[in-house]
Amino acid sequence: MPEDLKPVYYNDEIDLFEVAQVLWKEKLWVLLFTCVTALGSVSYIFFVKPTFEAQVQLLPPSSRDIAELNKLSDLSYLANANANASASASASASASANVDFSPLVVYERFLQVLQSASLKKAFYAQADVAEFFNPHSRPTLRVWESYDEAITVIDSDKKNIHARLRVSVSDAEKSADFANRYVAMALNMTKEKLISDFNEELSQLKERVTATINSRNTTSKRSNKSSMSISR
Repeated sequence: MPEDLKPVYYNDEIDLFEVAQVLWKEKLWVLLFTCVTALGSVSYIFFVKPTFEAQVQLLPPSSRDIAELNKLSDLSYLANANANASASASASASASANVDFSPLVVYERFLQVLQSASLKKAFYAQADVAEFFNPHSRPTLRVWESYDEAITVIDSDKKNIHARLRVSVSDAEKSADFANRYVAMALNMTKEKLISDFNEELSQLKERVTATINSRNTTSKRSNKSSMSISR
């Protein structure tokens, strides 16, 4: 049989005795590596603070939830607010008031407030919050990035129907407390903004009513003067 056609046999068995001899010769390096790995693990446990995460699911309000807001847009409220105006003028003007407190509109405004920088600044302005994120009283700009990353809003879908607030900090109780307080502050700020928008709309409405009444009075006076001159 030609030499190049002879079968070749490979010994794929591992000699454990030889492996043990190699490891024993390198025992100092193996021991050193083991010690360094163990020391690193212990250091991580002691020096790296754990992070606790709290999440709040945010859903659109029901009609019952915003019942008090809807009272503001009631026609009778507008009529009472314009008591100095004529009944007919106030009724016609109130019909043109652009006030919408539907659940989706309120929810959209709430999400805008929840993600706003003004809310995040107002929440940080609380003494205990600032103390937690900045215990050494460093300049705010140096701790703002970590604070901003600790409180985030997650949009679960394109329509923002199921958004979530996530608070990730090194204290389990604080994470839940901050999440609840942040949402409560966002709700109050949203309500204030909606009422402020309504009052602005109402102020403009009063101006339109007053202008309409003044215009009618002027027209009426001119008409009376004209009729009197004709009669003479």
